[in-house]
Amino acid sequence: MSLTVLQKGLSRDLVVLFFPSPIGALRSIVARAVGPTPIVVIDETAKGQESLGAIGKFATAQTGRDKLSLACLGGFSAGCMRVRALCMAGAQAGAYLFIDGAHASNPPADSQIKYLRDLAAAARQRITTMVLSHTYIVTEPRFLSTAAVARLVTGWDLPMPESGGFNVRFDGNLFVYSAASGPNDGAAHSAQANVWLPVLLDGHVRPSLQPGYEPLTLPMRRSDVPGRVFTVDGWMDLEAEYLPRVVTAENGNAGMEALKAQAVAARTFVLRAMRDKPGLGTPAAPIPNSETFQVYAPGSAPAAAAAANATAWQVATYQNELILGSYVAGALWSEAGTPVPGTDPKGTERWVTYNARKWGDRVERTKLAAESKANRGCMSQNGARWMAGRGYDCLGILRTFYGADVELYDLRADAPWTAGAASPSAPAPGPDRGRADSGALVFLAGVGAAWWFWNGRSI
Repeated sequence: MSLTVLQKGLSRDLVVLFFPSPIGALRSIVARAVGPTPIVVIDETAKGQESLGAIGKFATAQTGRDKLSLACLGGFSAGCMRVRALCMAGAQAGAYLFIDGAHASNPPADSQIKYLRDLAAAARQRITTMVLSHTYIVTEPRFLSTAAVARLVTGWDLPMPESGGFNVRFDGNLFVYSAASGPNDGAAHSAQANVWLPVLLDGHVRPSLQPGYEPLTLPMRRSDVPGRVFTVDGWMDLEAEYLPRVVTAENGNAGMEALKAQAVAARTFVLRAMRDKPGLGTPAAPIPNSETFQVYAPGSAPAAAAAANATAWQVATYQNELILGSYVAGALWSEAGTPVPGTDPKGTERWVTYNARKWGDRVERTKLAAESKANRGCMSQNGARWMAGRGYDCLGILRTFYGADVELYDLRADAPWTAGAASPSAPAPGPDRGRADSGALVFLAGVGAAWWFWNGRSI
């Protein structure tokens, strides 16, 4: 069996994707694109023969969940042949993605076109969703290009866009993305996997799995963030001075991953406050140095500066919006990972939320902040310190307190998107507080998307 579980997810929704070869760094990008809720099974050979039932049993064995709902069947390049085989065997999914791989022989066999036409007809009636992306590559005369197949399936002309461009055409829940290419354009084909697949997963699959999710929107751009902020002690460089001093004062003796979580929370907190209160951080409204806002030290410890630098420009987001980033000291934690009564003289534990393995509306909000979509709870600094000492990474710590669907977003528009470090296996902190798995940083691309109907199918 060539199947692997890319993500165990949080729900019973199942996404199955087929690729012709190992996808490497694309793993983390795909995981980011679908979000944290679905189970994701992939095949990196496109040579497997498993039936949909066998795939479902594999996913159940790997995750411990049964009665799965097939949210999406998708393939890239030759991986689309696996999707075709499953469709012809009767598989029904909420969405189908064919990423530059809906080929056919020349001339085509009826079976190579009929199943696609049937899916397109169902998508036009909003019974399902079908997404077909294609280039204009023609590698061998005995095969039709994906553009030619798309024309036969849809009846649309689908002329090639200008060089470097793309066109989108849709009818109901049938979407066709036409990307310009040369006749034998390896770069354009590669972009179908590395750019288009994540974009289309984010735009056409994830909204059905996370109601209220708005695809491909930016919470804030680097150009919107000032390099310096004005505090009650004068101007400070945001990244090089202010944040390292906050981390030093707020949790300076913690382990590195807790310091990084503190840096992300502090950065998110101040930027969200500046966004909600225009003028904050200027001489007209200096940033305070107090426990009612954030405390910063007279200087910064080397470890705190390193943590701020390691997470430079990273903020915590929920559904592409900055969270409030609330945090307090909380109670000390026992060796078993539970708050110890009587170790919280300031009474801050009451504000802490424990949101590991919770997402969406299940996430507990903190009463320390106003009721809003951005209120995703409150981090315990003592809890973060305990977790960092037992192998949890920055994102795992943040997701324990802010929810399993909180994500990291890098404000630098030109920043490379890389995977967060994988959290090691570690004891769950306290009763029913499972650790939060790490995920990838946010992948963004400039392609618009819309809402559409989705109807899941059980397997």
